[in-house]
Amino acid sequence: MIWAMLLSLFGVVGASGAFSKSTAQTRSVKGRVVEDDPVEDHTDHTADDDMSEDHTDHTVDEDTSEDHTDHSTDEDMSEDHTDHTTDEDTSEDHADHTTDEDTSEDHADHTTDEDTSEDHADHTTDEDTSEDHADHTTDEDMSEDHADHGADDHTATITPPGEGASVAEIAAYVDAVRAQPEAHMHDDDSDKMAEHMAAMDLTPRDEATHIAVSDGDWFDANTWHNGEVPSDDARVLIPEGLSVNYDDLGEARLFTVRVDGELTFATDQDSEITFDTLIVSTTGRLEIGTEEAPIEQGYSVELIVANNGPIDVEWDPMLLSRGIVSHGDASIHGAVKDSHEKVIDDPMAGDNTLTFDEIPEGWEIGDTIVIAGTSYEGHKWDNDIKAVRHYESEDEVRVITDIVDGTVHLDTALEYDHDAPRDDLQTSVANYTRNVTVGTEDPDDAEVHERGHVMFMHSDEVDVRYAAFNDLGRTDKSEDSFQVDDFDTIESDSNVQGRYSLHLHRTGVDDLDNPTQLIGNAVWGSPGWGYVHHDSNAVLENNASFDTFGAGFVAETGNETGVWSDNIAIYAEGESWQAVKNITELSDDVFDTAKGGHGFWFQGRLIETTDNVAASVNVGFVYFHRNGDDREIDSDTSAFEYPDVFFGDETTHNGSVPILDFSGNETFAAHEGLHVVKANPNQGHDVWSHIDDFTAWNVQNGVWLEYTSHYILSDLDLVAKEDTAFSASGNGIGFGKNVSEIVITDSDISGFNVGANLYKQLINMNDAFGVEDQGYIVIDTEFTDIKDTDLQNYDPLIDWVGTTDDLDAQSPNLTLNPLSIVNGKVSISGAKSDGVGETDFPGGTDGIVMDHWNIVNTLEDKGYWTTSEGDAYFLTDVYFTDRATGDVYFETHSVYIEDNIASKLGEPWWDYKNAQDNGVQDITQTADGHYAGDIVLDKAVLATSTVSSQDAEHDEMTEAPTEAEILWTTLTEGQPVMDEMLPAASDPDMSQTANEEAFL
Repeated sequence: MIWAMLLSLFGVVGASGAFSKSTAQTRSVKGRVVEDDPVEDHTDHTADDDMSEDHTDHTVDEDTSEDHTDHSTDEDMSEDHTDHTTDEDTSEDHADHTTDEDTSEDHADHTTDEDTSEDHADHTTDEDTSEDHADHTTDEDMSEDHADHGADDHTATITPPGEGASVAEIAAYVDAVRAQPEAHMHDDDSDKMAEHMAAMDLTPRDEATHIAVSDGDWFDANTWHNGEVPSDDARVLIPEGLSVNYDDLGEARLFTVRVDGELTFATDQDSEITFDTLIVSTTGRLEIGTEEAPIEQGYSVELIVANNGPIDVEWDPMLLSRGIVSHGDASIHGAVKDSHEKVIDDPMAGDNTLTFDEIPEGWEIGDTIVIAGTSYEGHKWDNDIKAVRHYESEDEVRVITDIVDGTVHLDTALEYDHDAPRDDLQTSVANYTRNVTVGTEDPDDAEVHERGHVMFMHSDEVDVRYAAFNDLGRTDKSEDSFQVDDFDTIESDSNVQGRYSLHLHRTGVDDLDNPTQLIGNAVWGSPGWGYVHHDSNAVLENNASFDTFGAGFVAETGNETGVWSDNIAIYAEGESWQAVKNITELSDDVFDTAKGGHGFWFQGRLIETTDNVAASVNVGFVYFHRNGDDREIDSDTSAFEYPDVFFGDETTHNGSVPILDFSGNETFAAHEGLHVVKANPNQGHDVWSHIDDFTAWNVQNGVWLEYTSHYILSDLDLVAKEDTAFSASGNGIGFGKNVSEIVITDSDISGFNVGANLYKQLINMNDAFGVEDQGYIVIDTEFTDIKDTDLQNYDPLIDWVGTTDDLDAQSPNLTLNPLSIVNGKVSISGAKSDGVGETDFPGGTDGIVMDHWNIVNTLEDKGYWTTSEGDAYFLTDVYFTDRATGDVYFETHSVYIEDNIASKLGEPWWDYKNAQDNGVQDITQTADGHYAGDIVLDKAVLATSTVSSQDAEHDEMTEAPTEAEILWTTLTEGQPVMDEMLPAASDPDMSQTANEEAFL
C-alpha cells in the first residue's frame, strides 16, 4: 500500500531509458513520445509567456560562432549571440528550448502567494554555507533543531540495553528496533514526505542484518548483535541513542548503512569504508570531524561509493540510492586547506614551478592542483571537418613535488602558456586534494548512471568543510534530464535530475541566521553540476570545482538565500556555445537549465556573490529568470534588504528582486563574462541592481543583458581575448531586446570589436513605450584599442555620455503626482532627481502599482487616518535609487482613499473590514516640511536593510534602526522622523500584472 501511494505520488508508470543525442532516439515523458533529433533542430519547446517573439535559429548558413558582435540588424538578439564576422555556420540550429515565461507571473492574489513550483523529486541545489567571515559558522550544537523535518510524529526512542544486559534483553531490544515504525514527516508537504519515505524505504529497519546494540567501535564485535561485525553485503543499522565510531581500513563491501543514532569517524588515524548507500535519518548524525576537532593533518578518511552496476529500480524506484543521503545532522571537517590562489608570475610552457606571494594554507607535497588555462576556445567551427566541435581547455593537472619558500614544484613541465594580458591579471591555481574524500569506486569503469552522489536533504544542520567529492554525480547534463515524476517508467539508466556531486536539497530558507555551511571543499569530475544549492539557505565559501558539465555552482530554483564567496569554478563544459536561453529547456514537463557550461548559475537573486572566479567556461556568471513549468520557486520578500518595495507581498517572482550584492567577481578564458536574462524587464519598483568591481579578461564578450532593466554597472574591467580563426572578439558590454535604464560608470573596456553596444529594441510592448524609453547613461568610462566603434547604436537624443563633472547632479528627491486609489489600485508616478539629474519615475517601461490586496494589507497592518475635513488617507513608502551612487532612498507619501472605499473601511462583508482606524490627523505644510501629524512626508531618507547580512566581509549583523534610534538621529542630526509602523512600499508583481497584456 505504501509503495502504491508513493508510485502514485511520483507518477512512476510507463517506460523510458537512457537518452543519447548521438543518434535519433525517443523518450516517453508523461505519455508523450518525443524524438530526439541528433541535429538539435528544436524549433520551440517554449511556453508562450516570454516577451521575445520566437526563438528560431536566426543565424545565416555560414555563421561561425555565437558572439554578440553585430546587433544593429533586426535579428532577435535574445537568441543568437554569435560572431557574425565570419562565414561558417557554428550555431547547430538550436532554435530555442526555453519556455519564454509570462511577463506577469500570477500575483493576482497576494494574500497567500504560496509557491506552486515546489520541488518534484528534484530541484536540489547544493548549498554552501561558507566559513567564518562575519562568523557565518554556527557555533551552536548541530543537534539543535534548525531543520525542517516536519516536526511530525517522531517515533519514541527505544532505550538501548546497556552494559551487562542479558542475551534475552538484547534480543528483545533488537526485536523492538526492527518493529519500530517510521516517523511520519512533512505532513504539510507531499513532495518532501514522498522523498523522505523513499529514502527510508531503502533501509527498512526490519531488513537490517547487523544492528548495533551498544556504543562502541565499529570493528569491536561487542558493538553488534550476535557479536557479528558487518561484512560483505551487510545492511547495517545504528539505532537512535547509540554512537558507533569507525576507526580502521574496512575491507567489507557494505550494501546499506542506516544511521538513526550517530556514526563518527576517528580523527587521528586512517579509515576507509565502502558502501552502496548510506542513509542518515532525521534523528541521526554523521560526524567526520568537526570544526573544533577536524580530521588531523596526516590522516585520511575515505568514503567509497561501491560500483555495483545498474541500480535495482524495484528496490529504488526513485534512483535515490548509490551514495549518501542525509536527513539529519552532518558534520564533515577535514584539515584546513585554501582552495585556490593567484600566481604572481605567468606560468609558461616548459615551466615546472609556480610562484606565489606566499604558499596557500594547507598545500602539501603530493597534492593535485589545476593551473587554469588563460585561453579557451570552447565550441567553434573547425574548417578541417566543416563543423562545429568542442576544443578542450588548456587547464593543466599537476602534482606538487616540492614546496620551497613561495615556489611550488610540479611533477611535469607545463604544456601551455598561462599568460595574462596585463601584469595585474594572473591565472588562478586550485588545489583538489583533501584528507576527507567521498568518491565513486573505480569511476573509469562505471557508467554514468552507476556513479554515486551526495545529497543533504530537508535538514539545515549541515556543516561540510575541507572535503573532496571525486567522480560523483549521475545526472548527465549533456543529455536531456527530467524529474523522476516526469518519467512514465523508471529504468536504471533514466537521466533523473538531482543526483549531483554535492547537493543541498531543500534544506530550507526559513532560518536566515543558521545557514548550511560548505567551506573549502573540492568537487572533481561530474557529468552534471558540481555544487547544487536548492531551496536552501547556505554559505558556500572557498570551494573549488573542476571538470563539471553544465555548471560548477548552481542555485537551482530561485528562492535560494545565503552567500557565495571566494569560490572557483574551472572548466565547466556545455552543450554548445550558444546564448544561455537557447540551450535551456523549459516546458510543461521539463525544467532543464544550466547546460551551457557556466561557472556560476543563479535562478534567483538573493545570494550575496563576492570574489568568485570562473575560468574555462562558456559564461562565467549567469542570472536566468524564466519559469516555464512553474518549478521555479518565488523568493521570500523578507530575505530582501528592502521588503517594503513589495507592498506587503510575502513572495515575489525572482525577476522582480534586484541584484544588490555582486562584487569582486572575475571571469577569464571564457566566451562571456556575465549574462543576465529575464522574462520581463519590469520589476515594479525603483531599487536597481548593482554590478560592481567585475573583471572579465580573455573573453569574447564581457557583459550581456537582455529582457531586464535598472542596472548600475560600476568599476568594470573588461579585456577582450585575442582574435583567432572563427572566434573574434565581440562586445565589451552588449544589450539585447527589451533593455532600459542602464548606467555604465567608472569602467575600462579594452580590445573588443565594440566597446558598448547600446542596442535598442522593444518587442511585444504597449504602444505607450518606444525606443525613447531605452536611453542609456555612460559616465567616466574609458574605451581602449576598440576595433570597430566605442559606442554602437549610440543615439545622442536618447543616451547620455560624459564625465561626472558634466552631470546635472541634484539631491535625491521624488516629485510624485497626487496619489489616490483609482479603480481599486494606486499608480505611483512622477519625476526623480538624483546624482545623475532628473528623469521620469519610474523609468523605462516599468510601472509601480499597489493593487487591491496591497492596499487591504496596508490598511490592516498600518491603518488609516481621517482629516478634520473628513478625508481618509494612508501612508506608504516609495523607494528609489540614486543612479550615480547606487544608494537606495525612500520617501513617505500620503494616499487619498476614495469615498466609495472609505465608506467600507471597518465594515463587515468587505475586504476592508479589518482596516485600522488611527483616528483624526491632518496633513500640514510648514516652512521646514510637509507632515502627517509628526511624520515627515515627501523627503528622501537613506534606506537601511531590514535583514541581517550574511556577507563574509561583515563582522556584525546589519539591522534596521529602531524608531527610537531614528528619532534620536532626527533630533541630533536634523534628519526626518520616521515611524516604523508606516505601510509597506509598492508591489512589483502588480506592476507586472498591470502591464501583462502589453507584453504578451
